[in-house]
Amino acid sequence: EIIDGNDLNDLLDQDQYRTIVYHFPALWLGGFHVLSRSVNNDIIGRSDSEANRMAVEMKDWAWTDVASRALSRLEKTRVIVLTGDPGIGKTVTAKMLFVQSVEVGYEPVVTFKKIGDFERVYDEKAKQVFYFDDFIGHSYLDATLIREDSQVVSFINRVLQDENKRFIL
Repeated sequence: EIIDGNDLNDLLDQDQYRTIVYHFPALWLGGFHVLSRSVNNDIIGRSDSEANRMAVEMKDWAWTDVASRALSRLEKTRVIVLTGDPGIGKTVTAKMLFVQSVEVGYEPVVTFKKIGDFERVYDEKAKQVFYFDDFIGHSYLDATLIREDSQVVSFINRVLQDENKRFIL
């Protein structure tokens, strides 16, 4: 079997070969994924940590009819905005959707303040789920003050066009 450069790069992108790539800089100096991981380690590390924390929390939660309907909508439209009065379960439902997305192969990306974090790690080739907590709470007020609200709408439109992405707000 003959493996060309593209095949080799595809193999080296797999998690099982990550240590090889990191130990041999010549393999990754021009590689987007490793360079992006280095530059955006704060976002990626936080996202992985939050996904793990949420998965542990979720073990005590019951999957509800509301969560099932929300998941169905998310799978169809790729974007879901959960709104309502305090205490009705928006955050729990959002976390359930997020954890379920990670479990079926989406790469987790979490931010609590800046939509620009999502743009920094957006990967056209990867399946990614973006989780923005407290979208219409104090973070939204802060976003409006710095005109980030238009960035949210722009990012929603970007996700709507990409079958490999999900956005939970």
